[in-house]
Amino acid sequence: MVVIGFGLLAFLYADNIVALLTENEEGIQKNIAVVVVLVFSAFGLGLVVTFFWLFRGIDADEGKLSKIITYCYLFIVFSLSASVLPFIALPLIPTSYDSMTKSPIGIVAGCSVAPHVVDKSLPEADQKATQKADERSVPNELRCDTNTDQWVVNIGGTIPRDPSNRDYRSVEVSGGLVVPLYAVVLSLMGAAVSMTRRVPEYQKRLSPGDPEHINFDQARERLVFQIMQVVSAPLIVITAYYLVDPESRASTIVLSFASGFSSETVLLLIRAILEKMQPASPTPALRSPAVGVAPAMVDFGSVPVPGPVKKSISITNPGPAPLVVNALTCSGEFSSLTPVPFNVAPQSSSVIELEFKPTTAGAKHEKLTIADNAIGSPRSVDLTGTGT
Repeated sequence: MVVIGFGLLAFLYADNIVALLTENEEGIQKNIAVVVVLVFSAFGLGLVVTFFWLFRGIDADEGKLSKIITYCYLFIVFSLSASVLPFIALPLIPTSYDSMTKSPIGIVAGCSVAPHVVDKSLPEADQKATQKADERSVPNELRCDTNTDQWVVNIGGTIPRDPSNRDYRSVEVSGGLVVPLYAVVLSLMGAAVSMTRRVPEYQKRLSPGDPEHINFDQARERLVFQIMQVVSAPLIVITAYYLVDPESRASTIVLSFASGFSSETVLLLIRAILEKMQPASPTPALRSPAVGVAPAMVDFGSVPVPGPVKKSISITNPGPAPLVVNALTCSGEFSSLTPVPFNVAPQSSSVIELEFKPTTAGAKHEKLTIADNAIGSPRSVDLTGTGT
């Protein structure tokens, strides 16, 4: 695919390539930069298409995983190339700089100022406090009134349009997210270095003799995560930059590279936090059956010796799961005639047959013990009767 992309570019831009041999030095440099940008764009598009082709399906085999590992190494090369591309394209293609100043997302040379939005309905003291709060929202390193200009990444900020500003004169970015370009570059490098360390590690763990052996599906999942952590590195460094607001360039350098190198850890932490915030699965109590027994006491009355007399009780299950009665135990001269175990379906009931067979005269008092799979088991029913 990469070879096809190079061939297509060579065909489409053959005139530019020939012009490299005939134009002046400035034109040659510009054309070289255009070709580099186009080749890089084709490479990136090829990686996107290949990503969806490689990672489709559910199961991964040895052949597919071998292609995925090759893809990961190509992606590392692409990430490192992306970190240096702005330094090639912007100085050599002046028109690109003009486009960047008009785009909501771009790379420009300049600094950041707070948006000057004043609510006239507020008292003057509150207006000043709001303005100071807006000024504090701009990181120290990027403030136009305290620091020299530098190349910055502008996301959503506005820049006054000045068609004459094509010689890299600095601009003032109002609002939006602004972060030093070198911070984004270092984060991409850090993430690429981390991925370079991880991919060979997963290759090693595919060996059946490795103590931390992983299968093909697990390796594919981890490799996808490595790609995503490189993609997420610029977002992580932007967030960290505004949270920390480094006071020195050395601090920004450390923060940027560390944010990229540890982007895998950051994503795992975010996933763990989100999993804890998800609603808990239903507890066993909510999925278990319920039990209702009626009556709670059975009186057989006066029964001539040796009887017997039979009576029944009802056991109901209003819960969502089947009720399993495992044992029915009576003592003395009372007994259960219902065979166990038996099931009671949800939202239904069943009957337990009991018998009183007195052997001597006199009042008798015992209990029926019911053992089941519901919470609160075992439960009991009082049994009374009088032998006459």
